[in-house]
Amino acid sequence: MTTVTLSLISHTNVGKTTLVRTLTRRDVGEVFDQAHVTEVSEAYSLVKSAGSELFMWDTPGLGDTVRLVRRLKKSDNPIGWFMHQVWDRTLDRPLWCSQEALRNVREDADGVLYIVNAAEAPQDAGYVALELEILAWIGRPTLVVLNQTGRAGHGSERLEEEWREYLDKHDIVRDVLSLDAFGRCWVQEDVLFHRVVSLFDGETKRAMVELARAWHESNHDIFLRSMELISNELASTATDREQLPAVFPSTAQKEEAMETLGKRLQAREELLWDAVIAAHGLDGKHALEAKQRIDAFVVTGEETLSPKKGAIFGSMVSGAIGGLTADIMAGGLSFGGGLLAGTILGALGGAGLSHAMRLLKTGEEPAVSWSHEFLDGLVERLILRYLAIAHFGRGRGRFEEDDAPAGWTQAVRATLTARKPHFASIWSEAEAGSSQRIGQGLNKGLTKAVASILSHAYPESTL
Repeated sequence: MTTVTLSLISHTNVGKTTLVRTLTRRDVGEVFDQAHVTEVSEAYSLVKSAGSELFMWDTPGLGDTVRLVRRLKKSDNPIGWFMHQVWDRTLDRPLWCSQEALRNVREDADGVLYIVNAAEAPQDAGYVALELEILAWIGRPTLVVLNQTGRAGHGSERLEEEWREYLDKHDIVRDVLSLDAFGRCWVQEDVLFHRVVSLFDGETKRAMVELARAWHESNHDIFLRSMELISNELASTATDREQLPAVFPSTAQKEEAMETLGKRLQAREELLWDAVIAAHGLDGKHALEAKQRIDAFVVTGEETLSPKKGAIFGSMVSGAIGGLTADIMAGGLSFGGGLLAGTILGALGGAGLSHAMRLLKTGEEPAVSWSHEFLDGLVERLILRYLAIAHFGRGRGRFEEDDAPAGWTQAVRATLTARKPHFASIWSEAEAGSSQRIGQGLNKGLTKAVASILSHAYPESTL
């Protein structure tokens, strides 16, 4: 079997273990906001394919770099001298950890992923040049990874260029890539793997090409499964009906039918996101964090969800339920907690609910269904929720404080506006069609829309 081995190297407390957790989809190692948490180098298998396997080493953080370089420069054989020193693990912990990390690079690594804290300006991170100087003595090809960018999918090009200019004089640096362990997207992992391919030659490169393909296929399968799950939920909602018990139903009968329809939507949504979250390898506390992130990702910058506006869709929908405005204004309908609250029904407020549903004539008795305008809004919010999960990283970050949700909202709306006729035809067909047939059309349209959004945000990605 051909093995390819990458060592994660960085100054202490920059985010190596968090990145390993995100890539392996497992809570490996320990993550704390303090220096030198990782004490020994540990290898983790990332992917296997056709007789090849990729390993990633999480190493102790480099520390006291100024003193280390000063000592190394006094020796004719810097790395050889340093590796044979006996450093006290407790009293001289920074140098002991540095020795462990550098030994791993020299003895085990085919290539190096050097992680830097992109929240710092390059000129302010003085230790970076010194640590790259040390790595140059070992001579492994190096890809610099910008962590803690806080810019999921928006505005990373300028940041990368700034770091490229700063690192231009370091020959071992082959490339620079933004990959925030706290809020990366799976398509960025594809880009990472293809950049890693360029570090190598010969058999190692051929193996890495195959491993990158296998990694992409695994992630792409999860993407397609997620689109199928979301499309099925949309189809069920578009074809859902609640029959009214009379040709001329009372206000109470209308309200009861609307509440029943809404509760079914909430139940389906909760099952949907449990399934999508599980498909992404998230469980336990990470599943709960993903649900919290979903709400933050959707609500932030979402001006159409303001209950103060009274309605989220503007003018009254033709055929919308009438006669309920006073009742809803007086108290509204309560559907409890869960993911739906605050993002769909809970945020409608005022006359908004009467814009979301409408009366349909089905046979002798009327029925309540979701309006086309509501379904358009639902597509937008389901895509935003998917994006929140697709960018989930296993670490503590500044995600909730970032401005990404507003940026994603704009991207989603622009994409859906261009595809509005496609979805409009599906909503019309849904009035008399089965959810299975509708789901096929939705799956096609949704997959293309989300692929377009991700491709625009990450131009190097291959969807």
